[in-house]
Amino acid sequence: MRILISFFLVVLMFGCKLQDYTLVKEYDLQLKEGIYKEIPPAIADEDAYIQVNLNFNKFDTNTYELMAIYFKNQIVPSKKNTEKFSISGSINKELTLKANEDFPFELQPNEVVLSYKKNNKIKYAKYTIDRKISMDDIPR
Repeated sequence: MRILISFFLVVLMFGCKLQDYTLVKEYDLQLKEGIYKEIPPAIADEDAYIQVNLNFNKFDTNTYELMAIYFKNQIVPSKKNTEKFSISGSINKELTLKANEDFPFELQPNEVVLSYKKNNKIKYAKYTIDRKISMDDIPR
């Protein structure tokens, strides 16, 4: 009987943990453009970083609030943006190489998860984004 109760509690705990980060099946927010760009360090002592930009078609800003981006095992919280329909941020490229045990999603290198708030409920949507090639990517 103890084994049955223990099994039930373990399943209940995992179920609650997974519910916290459930991806939406139908996308409320339509992605207009999603890109990321790798930026090398300006001087030798600095780290390289990756800049992520997500631009959406117009949506009701009273209903939706952009919260954070989950990308390459890092979480980038949203800052107040002058563009109401976009979210952007930068992550440290060196930290992306290490696996983060607390990261809730398994993502491909060109996938990003957006967390947003709708009607005071946080939702998560996964998008595929493109890499933007710049002059910094071309070997000299």
